[in-house]
Amino acid sequence: MLKRGLSFLLPLVGLHFFIDRFHPIYNVPELDEDDYYGNGSVRADEDIISDFKISFDKDTIEDLKRRVKDGLKRQFTPLENNFELGVNLNYLQNISEPFLNFDWRQHQYFLNTFDHYITEIEGIGIHFLRMNYPVKPGQKKFPILLIHGFPNSFWDFYKIIPVLANPSRFGYDFGGKNTIVFDVIVPSIPGFGFSEKPSKSGVGFVECARIFGKLMSRLGHDRYFIHGSSIVGSQVGSALAAIQPQAIMGLHMSDPYIDVTSSWLFMAKYYWSRSWASFVHYEYSSGLNLHESYYDRPDTLSVAINDSPLGLTAFLMDRWARGTSQNFKTHAQGELQTHYTVDELLTEVYIYWLTGTFPTAARFLYYSRNHPLGSQFSRATIGIPTGIINFPQTPHQMPYSILKLKYHNITRFVEASNGGEFAAIESWKKLSEEIFSFVELVTL
Repeated sequence: MLKRGLSFLLPLVGLHFFIDRFHPIYNVPELDEDDYYGNGSVRADEDIISDFKISFDKDTIEDLKRRVKDGLKRQFTPLENNFELGVNLNYLQNISEPFLNFDWRQHQYFLNTFDHYITEIEGIGIHFLRMNYPVKPGQKKFPILLIHGFPNSFWDFYKIIPVLANPSRFGYDFGGKNTIVFDVIVPSIPGFGFSEKPSKSGVGFVECARIFGKLMSRLGHDRYFIHGSSIVGSQVGSALAAIQPQAIMGLHMSDPYIDVTSSWLFMAKYYWSRSWASFVHYEYSSGLNLHESYYDRPDTLSVAINDSPLGLTAFLMDRWARGTSQNFKTHAQGELQTHYTVDELLTEVYIYWLTGTFPTAARFLYYSRNHPLGSQFSRATIGIPTGIINFPQTPHQMPYSILKLKYHNITRFVEASNGGEFAAIESWKKLSEEIFSFVELVTL
């Protein structure tokens, strides 16, 4: 009986260790160096960098609030006091009061305390924030590109931007003999926030990576770090690291996602790992459960959401709740206000509504998912130093065993004890600490 058991077990163990250690290299596909997504015929970019200020007039804000009031008259009766079937309508009605009392002028003033700029790349005006202090004695400065996710914007990083640019002010002191500081650049993805909306089809994570690489070059940075947040941010950051590995000193990501269907090996490893996890009795988080099928035809959904600020709020709140807690369905507020302030949530809603960018953000997801080179970029091997932090409440957890198939030089991997997908706001101290620790590890 023992011999029969061993004869069954030993090949399984051998197969597990073979699959675990087999790491082929997937080459980066060839990509055009340039394209044009602006209005009209192809022309050269105006490569000047201009100051930018956020400004919306009183009539625009009053129209938004009128639409909210009208929308409240048409709401239906909720079944349960939770998020089981979607956003809790009682919560949506409760949050409508702070929505209507929201002082956009005050928040606009705060947003404009950051230095905003805009420059044209591939026919699109690319908006970005930059915080860059003069170097002091004993400081070692590195440029860092922060890439936001969906459904978010540059606003995600409002807490960590000053920490990265001026760490001593916030009690951070990393870097041994030289304190590490950053020249922080935070662009808005094309069609998100205050970046212009592409006039032509096809802008997804690959094109965004190329555009952001040109942005960093225009700012005079030929070597820099990247941090990418969640699915979209890590996709763009990884594509940029694949396209320009010589320019990237290190790639840091929170909650990255790999499309395992992009490679037979990734698929085999994924399903084998799940089987092995069951065999040895440890928990394994699914990386295939994205719940994003409603973006298959983005313009249809966008007609409704772009017409109703309450519809936009409901969608965003429901999506944020799902990325914040695995127990969001049973909570009256989706646990949102346990982790964020109402002002943080509503500022994001206002940015999406006032810029009218939900449709173009949804299109970006569509073109990313259906990109002709998408699978090749998803599996393309990244050999530069890579740092990863996974937060336990994120719905698309990818384990180390899968991540190392793509990222062959993971120099720092951390499983956080708490937090969810939107770590830059919820867990900003931990995320800041990890970025500093990763850069310190790579550079010292």
